[in-house]
Amino acid sequence: MKLPRNIAWCFSISLLLIAACVYGQVTTNFDSTGTARMLLAALMGFLGLASVFLFPNTLSPRSRLACILIPAIAVRLLVFPSAPSDDIHRYLWEGKLLQLNADPYEVLANDPIRAPYKDEHWQLMNHKDQPTAYPPVALWTFSMINQFGYSTWAYKLFFTVLDLALIACILALLYAMGRPLKWIGFYALSPISFLSYSAEAHFDILMVAAFILALLAYTKKWWITAGIALAMAFHFKLVIAILFPILLWRSPFRMWIALAIAGLIPIALLAPQFTSAIAATIHFGSVGSFNGPIYQLLQYVLPDTLIDQPQRLIINSLTAILFLMCWSYFMWQFYKQKLSVLDTAVAVLGSFLLLSPIIHFWYLCWILPLVALKPSAHWLSLSISFALYFLVWQQLEQMGSWQLPIAARWLFWLPFFILTLWHLIGTKGYAHSRVAAPQTNSPPTFGLVIPTKNPGLALSRALESISKQSIPIHEVILSDAQSDSLATQGLENCNIIQSPASRGLQIKNGVEAARSEWIIILHADAQLPHNALKVLRRAIEHSPNLVGGCLGQRFDTTSWKLLFIELLNESRALLASTSFGDQAQFLHRQTALSNGCLSDQSLMEDIELSDRLKPLGDILYLGSEVRVSADKWRRHPFWKRFTLILKYFVRYRLRLWHDANKRKQLAEQLVLEYYSATHK
Repeated sequence: MKLPRNIAWCFSISLLLIAACVYGQVTTNFDSTGTARMLLAALMGFLGLASVFLFPNTLSPRSRLACILIPAIAVRLLVFPSAPSDDIHRYLWEGKLLQLNADPYEVLANDPIRAPYKDEHWQLMNHKDQPTAYPPVALWTFSMINQFGYSTWAYKLFFTVLDLALIACILALLYAMGRPLKWIGFYALSPISFLSYSAEAHFDILMVAAFILALLAYTKKWWITAGIALAMAFHFKLVIAILFPILLWRSPFRMWIALAIAGLIPIALLAPQFTSAIAATIHFGSVGSFNGPIYQLLQYVLPDTLIDQPQRLIINSLTAILFLMCWSYFMWQFYKQKLSVLDTAVAVLGSFLLLSPIIHFWYLCWILPLVALKPSAHWLSLSISFALYFLVWQQLEQMGSWQLPIAARWLFWLPFFILTLWHLIGTKGYAHSRVAAPQTNSPPTFGLVIPTKNPGLALSRALESISKQSIPIHEVILSDAQSDSLATQGLENCNIIQSPASRGLQIKNGVEAARSEWIIILHADAQLPHNALKVLRRAIEHSPNLVGGCLGQRFDTTSWKLLFIELLNESRALLASTSFGDQAQFLHRQTALSNGCLSDQSLMEDIELSDRLKPLGDILYLGSEVRVSADKWRRHPFWKRFTLILKYFVRYRLRLWHDANKRKQLAEQLVLEYYSATHK
């Protein structure tokens, strides 16, 4: 019998590919009806997200990589027949001007002097009355692509290949950072990415690929490569300059030199064109507005004139000031080491997007690769809600204006802002209150704390999995509540301490007795995967603000009901940073003890641990899932147990902002209710 997870994943991938195929066939005209495109895009967004959570976990490394790359390539090929954006005709035509030694910045495209250069791509260009805003290096890239074929297909093929190279860079980053490789699906299987590049052929891939290469090189300490790649990202799209201080801070001087040389040489050689590109970019961002949520809100709030100044000038100035304030705040938090490089990049780039007057859906590709490295519910929600963008064609047909319908404008961003608020409430703020786990030059030490009470044979399997770890474990603490017998299977560095029978108190006593830098809390009926500590060590090395999280959990038997529980648990741990004990929680010992993160309560001690750690640093879901017994779900009616746990969880979550003593009182009350209900 095939595993339910495998069947569900194959089904979601199959539906995604079918939807992509249909999209490629119904959008062969760029002005195709928006409703069909919207529905297909939303469906693909949902299926792309679902396929990540349903990804099979019983595959060999080679099979796992194939299951990642084959759908990513296939979905891009299936949308390839779609009509490209009309932007591509400007790429083609302005690249042609360079080939003919004409200056694209000299005059507008509709100037009579351009008459000898007019062709079919000139006819299909948009905004012929606007100056070119593409930097000179981008135009030279267009000219190079034209050498391979003066057609839209050449650009689609080039951008698709570059997109696949970007996927390879993200995979390398995920591996280096100790994150699950399946997270690449948050980018690779999001319709935002493959519609932007393989379907519509937007040139933003040039900037995004160069920046992610710079981030990879930065992570690997390839400083010269990082500097050159960062400079190239800037020359493809100037906006990336707002991220320069993040990667340059604390970087070796040779990275600064590489960035300066690679950045200044093109500017020196193409100074007039570069100046024109900057002026055109500023002009483009100041004369129009489309789908910018903050900008639109200000347009509704502010009158058409304010102190004898046009509304647009006031709003442009206000949003610029707001962005400068956001940028300064996030950089200050980064300087104080309360935000990591990745968190700061997402915050800065995200605030720029949200405050921009114009946001086309492909602009979300600027930030989507970073979200794949550290997923968040609010940014991932845009992989579905972005589909409302395509209703612009419906509005154009009915009203003659290039704007989204009013309802679509707000629904596009509504899930994002609701989930952002939920995130801020759950973490009690954006930036951490302190740097959590101080980094040292010595390798981290790992200990395991296992609360036990007559664990039976399950404990021997747990200890066996510990003995098979690919890197050594410093110590194992069995925090026992007077078990009748307890065998340690001859495991080295294994100590038994006695504790009163309370899950929270047993864990707390075990952590206090331990001496390791990092502690994994393992239930007695759980088994570690052989590479669990190796994955955790990589995560620690690349996450200086890491304080805790969980490995993840899979049941030792399969069913559709248990798959449902696994998906809920993973979604909550990944997107809400709240884990249960059977997901093998881990923590930085000194941080947890110094800040009173361990509770001695008998129930909900795992939720309490998650809540107390969140404000102190990064919380990660590592996707190196432990194998857990499903006996508790088999012994009781499934839906009765599920509704009981859900009810208790919701009741406890509603006390998030209450005093710790009140939460403990509720936990003790729930203990009595729980055992009364489960022993009937």
